[in-house]
Amino acid sequence: MPIGSTGSLPALAAQPESLSATEAVVGAFHELGLGFVEIEGQVRELAMLTRSSETLDAWTLHIYVRYELAIAELIAPRMSQLAPHDPRPRLIGALAMATIRIALDDWLSQGGSLPERVRQGLAAITIT
Repeated sequence: MPIGSTGSLPALAAQPESLSATEAVVGAFHELGLGFVEIEGQVRELAMLTRSSETLDAWTLHIYVRYELAIAELIAPRMSQLAPHDPRPRLIGALAMATIRIALDDWLSQGGSLPERVRQGLAAITIT
């Protein structure tokens, strides 16, 4: 997911209700990866730019936290037996965004397919 893109949120909201919280997150990011080739250059440029200064890096991390919260809000209804202030939705949001951050870092330094790196990272979340 490109930084600043809101594409992941509608994709997540549109996932079938029958999917679990983590399955919905995986499905949403898979859908986003399908059109990645068309925006790959822009994503690379933006990712490199946001890593070029501490200020931009901090701004990016702030945006990631906002996405964590938005993801948590969208997936919470998919989780049964949530206690008040249950951290699980936020933890899944944080894991998803950490996956994006790490996948971007590895993609910039080692190449390969960013959508595949994201898929592999998100697969680790579904193991739990």
